[in-house]
Amino acid sequence: MLVLVAAPACSGGGGGSDDDDKPKADASATPTLPPNPDLPDPVDTNGPVEEPLMEPVWLIRSTKTKESDEYTVRTQGLFVDGDIAVYQAQDTMLGISMTDGSTVWKSPVDLGGELPDHAGTAAHGDHRWTFVYPETNDDDLDTWGDRLVTVDTQTGDVVGDILLGTYGTATTMESVGDVQYLATEDGVFTVDDEGQLGTVMPIQRLPGRKPDIRKITPIQGSDVIVLSLDTGNVIGTDFIVGVDSTSGDVVWKHRVTDFATGLGAQYVDVSDIDGRYVTRPAWDREHTEMMHLWVLDPDSGEVRAHQLSKPHGQGERYHQMRIGVNDLGSGNPHGMVVVGDDILFEDSQGISRYSPLTGEYVWTLRRDIMGLRNGDADWASFGVGGLSPDNSLLYAFMSSGQSGDLMAVDVETGELAGRWALDDAQQAGLVSRPLMVVDGEQVVLARNRAVEGDPELLEGPSKPLGPRNDVGLVRFPDLAG
Repeated sequence: MLVLVAAPACSGGGGGSDDDDKPKADASATPTLPPNPDLPDPVDTNGPVEEPLMEPVWLIRSTKTKESDEYTVRTQGLFVDGDIAVYQAQDTMLGISMTDGSTVWKSPVDLGGELPDHAGTAAHGDHRWTFVYPETNDDDLDTWGDRLVTVDTQTGDVVGDILLGTYGTATTMESVGDVQYLATEDGVFTVDDEGQLGTVMPIQRLPGRKPDIRKITPIQGSDVIVLSLDTGNVIGTDFIVGVDSTSGDVVWKHRVTDFATGLGAQYVDVSDIDGRYVTRPAWDREHTEMMHLWVLDPDSGEVRAHQLSKPHGQGERYHQMRIGVNDLGSGNPHGMVVVGDDILFEDSQGISRYSPLTGEYVWTLRRDIMGLRNGDADWASFGVGGLSPDNSLLYAFMSSGQSGDLMAVDVETGELAGRWALDDAQQAGLVSRPLMVVDGEQVVLARNRAVEGDPELLEGPSKPLGPRNDVGLVRFPDLAG
């Protein structure tokens, strides 16, 4: 199932308010980065992998998600905040002890049969987590509308629960570092430790008539956040706007027709992970899917490069960039990881490092040179996770059927630096493109197993339903022991 993953926090983008009297999200202390895990030596890249095994610490089976064919799979989330792992899938919300897997808290509010429309993908402020759900269960119709709930991640206590009627309907949320942004019909807000709102950008300052903010995307290493606006002129994005997150000023803007015209304009979108990147899927005369990728300058919005990626042949020359909204996998909802001016992405046959400014591939780790422990190579796939604490390793999964291996890939060379198998206790629920959060010597994995391999069943009435959420903590093996 398609899910959100808490990637390493982006630098920059700290939210603020035009009015110093309005509440702001307090910045937490700078975290101490844990060490990278021990790596097996040597690493076998060409045969069946039996050892080393990831050490299982705890596993929660089937957290009993209620059935719904209206749930959008893109609102699942998993992140670690201190000693607590927070997992949210459909109406299931758990605060889990990283020590023993016990449930510290569960379902902090009664959603009245509804499901969250938006949820933060990381903690903000002082151990806070925020989500939005529709209130439709009260006898008084005046109290209906979107509710904004803020929870203490350590205890599950509700510290804020407000009706957004004063501010308008919520349209999107985005976690940027330890700041939580919320967009409504009235503009962009930050959420503070008490669950109250501080204005960053009023809607009146944005271009277009009655614009709806459909996406908020940070830019790595910049104070600029990017907004995707829908003004009702096309089906999709009309404007892409860069906003200074400290002042709320619009610093640059683009109409989508700056990138595409006609029907193609409605497919233009901003990357979910970094607002520098604008994408559009397209097809050639042979009906081969291609990917347009534009790179914007964060400060000016100027288009620095435009590349067109088209799959060619097989092996090392085959690249089908999974960096667009419709190509999302459940290992990493963004489809890519940003490293400086380069991106790391998965496709059906490998993982690559690519330089969008030059159009050159730095390296590709090919699936066909790697042995499988079990399963059919035709069903093998990569799932990209996040970076190690020092950004030197990319964690990824290679899964085939009911088996899979966690991998560490050297970011500079593309060489396989580590490869670990899961034992039978974890395999069935966690190996196929799981959510992944690396926490020092430990990895938290989660997966909603309501979909078993068919991407077309990710959403809609044909999606298999039922109590099939798994969450588990595994530890890298002690190779010195």
